[in-house]
Order: sequence, then C-alpha cells, then structure tokens
Amino acid sequence: MTTRIRLPMRRPHDSFRCQIEGIEYAIGIGRAGEGGPVAEIWLDASKVGSSIAALANDAAIMGSLLLQHGCPIETIRHALTRNNDGAFASAIGKVFDEIVKMETSA
Repeated sequence: MTTRIRLPMRRPHDSFRCQIEGIEYAIGIGRAGEGGPVAEIWLDASKVGSSIAALANDAAIMGSLLLQHGCPIETIRHALTRNNDGAFASAIGKVFDEIVKMETSA
C-alpha cells in the first residue's frame, strides 16, 4: 500500500453543480495544496437523506481515498461504469470526467 497524501488544513477548492437523470448534485474538488494534485472530492445529491445521497457521498469518499493513496485519475475513470453511448452512468463518473477536463485546460 502506498503512503497517503496528508492534506493541509486549508486547501484550494473548486465547486460546481450538475444534473444527472433529474437529480441535482453539488460537486467539490479539493487539491493537496496550492497547485497540487486533486486529492479530495465532495458529492452531495439534492435528495438529502435518500439512498442516492448516501451513495454519492460514499463514492466521493472512496474516490478521495484512492487519489490520496496515489491511484491515477485515468485508472479510476477507466474502471467506472458507462452507458451504451459512452457517457458515465453515475455522478462520480461525471466528477472524474470534469476533473480531467479541468486538468487538461489548466
């Protein structure tokens, strides 16, 4: 197992919203310090208290831990479920897609 990246108490954070299959999500992406790699994800569904909100939160926690332990973003993206048209089937897939877009445009 690799060593986990320890995040500073204060770190850069980007946020945005998206809608997937009628559910609004608030998404946050945190970095391991200024100019550092993406190392933390927040994913909150608008249906507070629902199982979809719990799944979104849990997926974000697992994604964050994978990133903090050195798993490449592309490896995570490749492993996530897609629809027949190639689009991600879940909100966490959309998050990782947006991370890649942000990283390549920077």
